[in-house]
Amino acid sequence: MKNLFELLKKTNRLIFTSSSLSRSEMNWNYAGDGRTIVNVEGNKIYFLDRITLDEKLSYEDKKLWVFKEDEVEFWHDRGNSYEKIFTFYKKDEMFFSKEYECGNDMYMSKLTTQESDVLLMIQIKSDKKNEVIEYKYYTENN
Repeated sequence: MKNLFELLKKTNRLIFTSSSLSRSEMNWNYAGDGRTIVNVEGNKIYFLDRITLDEKLSYEDKKLWVFKEDEVEFWHDRGNSYEKIFTFYKKDEMFFSKEYECGNDMYMSKLTTQESDVLLMIQIKSDKKNEVIEYKYYTENN
């Protein structure tokens, strides 16, 4: 957990991809990159992602990581309040979470760390959706 905490608190860049897979009606096929502003408060790490998609569409996304003894909670901003989406548990070198249900959508996620980056993969499935969203967080030395 300590390695993940250290990697996330040093993050300042990200690469984003979203892909609609077979039987999806969403057409969420985007790629982009951006900057991440990090604020650390004790065992909490706040992310403000500023992402440019396909070199034309810009948006901001807020996330919160809460570190506990044996788990990491992932919270997402839903209109000025955070909602807990995943609780990750470490197994070997990966972090896994239980499924999260939102309306008719089922969210699944895994988190992996490499030497200097963190990959957050989220899969969303429902009658109309079959999506994979990936955030690669890393540190760019200026």
